Amino acid sequence: MLIVGISFVSGLSFMAAFRAVRVLRVFKSLKALRGTRLISSVKHLQIIIGAIVKSVPSIMWTGILLLLIYYIFALIGVNLFGEEFPDWFGTIGKAMYTLFQVMTLESWSMGISRPVMEVFPYAWAYFVPFVLLSSFIVMNVVVGIVVNAISEVTAENNDGEAADKTPSNGELIKEIRSLKEQLDRMEKALK
Repeated sequence: MLIVGISFVSGLSFMAAFRAVRVLRVFKSLKALRGTRLISSVKHLQIIIGAIVKSVPSIMWTGILLLLIYYIFALIGVNLFGEEFPDWFGTIGKAMYTLFQVMTLESWSMGISRPVMEVFPYAWAYFVPFVLLSSFIVMNVVVGIVVNAISEVTAENNDGEAADKTPSNGELIKEIRSLKEQLDRMEKALK
């Protein structure tokens, strides 16, 4: 009876009003996006955002390289460990997910590699190179790409500021005339 009563009450229109209020709360929380105005006012944030946007193509290529590494190691893992550990290496998809867990270093040693090494003592020769390639080398390449992009964007901004500070030809001519007039006045004062 209680379940029927709850279903009946949930079908009433006043419950729909409560759902609408929840939707309005979501829209209210979007006010937090006003912080994006801060990005346009703080130059350092502009540099970082610009560098991240500039580095997206290179990071995409690094992601493709990482996907290739995943695929190769997943094929090897399915062939080596798939029969004994079908939950982790039964299919390419399961092996890639397991490798993602290994790459993030989330309980990979005690949770995955040690149980596999109990059955296959040589499994360290599979896991160690994968961790070195995926976690350390590829992720450091991504960091290097972003740092390089930050330095390029900073250099571009500094060049733009230097160009803004350089006087135009008209300003230089006015300055030279002013200096000539001062020099003429000094010569007249010395005579």
